[in-house]
Amino acid sequence: MYSLLPFLVYWLAVQEGLRVGGPGGPEGLGLSSGSRDAFLRNGFPSQHQLGGFDADAMAITPAVFDSQIEECIPQIATLLACTKVDGPPDAMRRNRWIEQQVIEKCTSNVHLGLKLFWLLRAALGHLEIPTRRGLPQITGERQRAHLMSLLNTGEILAREGQQSPGCLRPLRARYFAHCTTFVAALVKLSFDVKGVSSVRRLTALHQGIDGVNALLFRLMHTRGEEMEGGPDEASPSPQTPGSRPSASPPQRHGVSAVTGGGSAGASAHPSWLTEEHIARQCPEVAAHSVHLPMLDGSSPIFRFLRLVSAECELLPSRERCPYMVVAELLQTERNTRCALPPPLAFDEDTLSAMDPRLLDPSTRRAITVRKVFGELWHWKEQRIRNSSPFGRLEGWRLAMFIVKAGDDLRQEQVAMQLITLVREIFKEEGLELWLRPYDIVCVGDQAGLIEAVADAKSIDHIKKRAPHFTSLKEYYERIYGGLYSRTFREAQRNFMRSLAGYCVCTYLLQVKDRHNANILIDKQGHLIHIDFGFMLGASPGSISFESAPFKLTKEYVELLGGQEDMNWQEFRSMVVRGFGVLNQPRHRRRLLDLMAVSIFEVPGKAAILDSFDKRLIYASYAPNALALVDESFDNYRTKMYDSYQKRRNGIW
Repeated sequence: MYSLLPFLVYWLAVQEGLRVGGPGGPEGLGLSSGSRDAFLRNGFPSQHQLGGFDADAMAITPAVFDSQIEECIPQIATLLACTKVDGPPDAMRRNRWIEQQVIEKCTSNVHLGLKLFWLLRAALGHLEIPTRRGLPQITGERQRAHLMSLLNTGEILAREGQQSPGCLRPLRARYFAHCTTFVAALVKLSFDVKGVSSVRRLTALHQGIDGVNALLFRLMHTRGEEMEGGPDEASPSPQTPGSRPSASPPQRHGVSAVTGGGSAGASAHPSWLTEEHIARQCPEVAAHSVHLPMLDGSSPIFRFLRLVSAECELLPSRERCPYMVVAELLQTERNTRCALPPPLAFDEDTLSAMDPRLLDPSTRRAITVRKVFGELWHWKEQRIRNSSPFGRLEGWRLAMFIVKAGDDLRQEQVAMQLITLVREIFKEEGLELWLRPYDIVCVGDQAGLIEAVADAKSIDHIKKRAPHFTSLKEYYERIYGGLYSRTFREAQRNFMRSLAGYCVCTYLLQVKDRHNANILIDKQGHLIHIDFGFMLGASPGSISFESAPFKLTKEYVELLGGQEDMNWQEFRSMVVRGFGVLNQPRHRRRLLDLMAVSIFEVPGKAAILDSFDKRLIYASYAPNALALVDESFDNYRTKMYDSYQKRRNGIW
């Protein structure tokens, strides 16, 4: 994974006009000589000068692009958007070669084309908008024109490729437009609901979801021909098997549908075009629906059947209106890989421990589980499938994701990439540290889709909902059994492994705003950090109040058994080993490569990169790592920040 990154660093050096492997110094990328070695010279043959470009020597083959381009698409989009539009002929030739390679891959992969299209549009949206630290900023009229030309390759990205029959290209272009319209409708709904009074927002959300469903039903009914607009249809004409639906004379109804493209609309849909009508035509018409964006190109194709309106809910937010979407999907193309989790993600013992339906309803455990988790995902999936007209279909699945509008999620997307890379390194080295990255798809400079972590609740939610909550340790004992039960020991160890993993990552990224609404605990006892909007020096209110290296409260250590317990010593050892393996030369280079190309156009990039490098080196020395643990434990500033969040925002 990410072996394409050294090539992207080379391309970055080309854009900066540097001589790869040349003398160090603060000029160019603005790095110290030591950091320049890490970012540029290390791993590159010294004979590679900017005057000549040898793709073969850099091992950038079509196979490399095919297998790894999607993993690095945020970095590629940023570099494409920031590519110099004038310069020496050799540099321009290299840039054109790279752009051609990317576009060729996008023409054969609509998933990749859509992601690149959305990221380029996000970059364009920031051309004239001042950005906070951590986000790219692109300036200049010629740069704007270049980015517009890349964005206008949407038609190219929508095609099947130069080798495809001409008749397939309009179909791909139409599908590309339908996907962007569907996502735009979801984003627009978030903005629209925000403008409604708080007491009417949930009703407005459910009405809007029904409108989005109308788009899906029309798209499937017309076999991919139409998604929005156009006349209404009075009733379905009798159809012979396999024939296309015919439209009746237009009639107007009072049902409005959400439309994409950011503009309000009132395109009606026929009253008879319901989910039951579509279900009778499935699975044939499902192949014409749009796909779930949170998938990579090599995964099975899961297409939307409908959004379950009654299960969609608003999420708490003071300034925005994010909402949770529960959607029914159908796998229409098979592959050996599957990005969605299996229906049962835990063993029968854990199921018995967590499911209130298998417990005596009078016990404290059953009451607590019901109050905290409500309906577990597995049972929700079964319930919705049993009541759904689509539930009979083979390949049916349920998915959950968050629509968030009003926030630039590209920084959080980079954080997930780094956490994914760190998790891969831990696995390669056989470490037990545990991390749970989640998928993020940026669909513009102010919107995105976020994978929701099933059966996980914030610590704030747990403290508010668990009856008579006193501490995390008491909560774990109540949920998983006594101190010496197997299920408790497993949950306790899961907490320790995940706590160690996130201590390492949040220190390296300097993640702030770590209140208890941004930290989850899942049904197996793992701790999961979410919301990486403040990192790499950025803090809420531009005040660096959280000065601890990472969050390690007294309550966490109490759950481990206290400072006298062997678990505490093992946790400290895990943190030391985690920092140590990340600073091994080959792993350190991968981390630095990712950071270098991710913040290529960020103001103050030199200081950010140098600080990241220094933290990586400092923490790799065992005494320093232990000092970070001791400094973080029961830190006064951490306690004060939690107290402030409780008083100001009601976050426990």
